[in-house]
Amino acid sequence: MLVLAIDTSTPAVTAGVVQFDSESDAGAARAFATRQTVDARAHAEVLTLQIHE
Repeated sequence: MLVLAIDTSTPAVTAGVVQFDSESDAGAARAFATRQTVDARAHAEVLTLQIHE
């Protein structure tokens, strides 16, 4: 299962795609891609671009 993870709770804006493996692997996760920008005033401007990337 692929999951889009978004964190905007700090001055950093972070978006990433994570894959959770099958149940037999006890829910192991692997990050495919992450993007992070540290700017407390740029959340609205960069979040959509990070998701698109």
